[in-house]
Amino acid sequence: MTNASRRRLLRAGGVAAVSTLAGCSGLFDSTRERDRIRDVDVTANVSQRVDVEAVREERDVTAIDGIVRDAEDGTLLYFPPGEYVVEGSILLEDVSDLALVGNDATLIPADPVEEDEEYLLSLIGSQLHVEGFTVDIRGDGYGGRVQILGDDEFVCRDVEVVGVNAATGLFVFEMRNPEGSGVVERLTARDGSPESGGMLVAKRHAGELIVRDCRFEGFKGNGLYGSPPSVPGGGDGVVKVEGGEFRNNNIANVRLGSTGSYVRNATVVVDDDIPPTSDGVVNSRGVWLHGGGDMLVEDCTILLAPPANGDGAIVLGGHTGAATVRGTDVRVDADLRAIDVSLSDGVDGDATFRCEECVVAGDASGDVAISVTDRDGSRFSGVTVTQRGEDRDGFLFRRSRDNAVRDVDVDVTGQRFVLEEDSTVRGVGSSE
Repeated sequence: MTNASRRRLLRAGGVAAVSTLAGCSGLFDSTRERDRIRDVDVTANVSQRVDVEAVREERDVTAIDGIVRDAEDGTLLYFPPGEYVVEGSILLEDVSDLALVGNDATLIPADPVEEDEEYLLSLIGSQLHVEGFTVDIRGDGYGGRVQILGDDEFVCRDVEVVGVNAATGLFVFEMRNPEGSGVVERLTARDGSPESGGMLVAKRHAGELIVRDCRFEGFKGNGLYGSPPSVPGGGDGVVKVEGGEFRNNNIANVRLGSTGSYVRNATVVVDDDIPPTSDGVVNSRGVWLHGGGDMLVEDCTILLAPPANGDGAIVLGGHTGAATVRGTDVRVDADLRAIDVSLSDGVDGDATFRCEECVVAGDASGDVAISVTDRDGSRFSGVTVTQRGEDRDGFLFRRSRDNAVRDVDVDVTGQRFVLEEDSTVRGVGSSE
């Protein structure tokens, strides 16, 4: 983000801009307490500011739909403390340098959703910024999607959703420009949904998306669904997950698939009932790497406890290329795998899996802590496995040759290493 594209908006009593909108003037009075908000760096290059509450009063309307739609490029829409009704779907295309900034502002849909993919707010364009809102969808049948599809930089920050989402998909983001970057920061949705996922990275995402310190809990279809850009015809844009908490989401809590993507310093917990799919399936993976290559899971904490069910805490899918898990603590108290690695035909290039300086612990019983199937050349170093549940094996290698295990400690009630169907492992090290 360049300095030229940013404007620091000082809210300590100073005037950032005085604006007009649809014939309304004199909308900003810096002496009012409601105008005193924290400093905000906005991505949009704004030249005017509009006080949405003042426009609403002047127009004598409750809903904000028309006010937002009337905003010109280069506008910051400021929402003072209060509640703001959205009558329908606010859909803006081909907009640029537009910012919506709330100060203890709450957006409330006027009616329950009528269609599965109904939008609350959709912005498509360049230099877009949304920050500082609560979205209140409490009540039967309420919901709506917040979406930003960017052609250049965008930011969505400090948005909390309260209530169970009745629409399909809560947040959707996409950076279409391979050179562009989007930042999604401190989004929170803890009430989940039996109908939708928490956040989707759309198929055409081709640039960089940073997902920082977000929290998604209790969603049917992935907490963070970041792998669509890796499908055929997708943009293969990188997704960088930094921090955050993902709890009790079905399919996967964090799902990545595009080349170079990573999840760092995140916490993943599965310890409660999970909303099933429409087919009644529960598979609450912790982190699922599904597609792409050169991916990384680093310095994360993952817990699977009863009634967790599924493929495991960290799952490397068969269509995934090279990947590394490093410095990550995994505790599995449910009878599931800590790490499950496989490989299918048709993956081109390097497909090496590396696990470095990780700890696997917990009371899981039966099966195995770490499984490698059909993936040659996997490397484990500095790994500690302590699984004291009944009849628990440490490592299983199946149809996997030329693997290496170095400086590992394996304390299990079953076999430390199981090799099946011509598998080979070198350098067992401290567990020999």
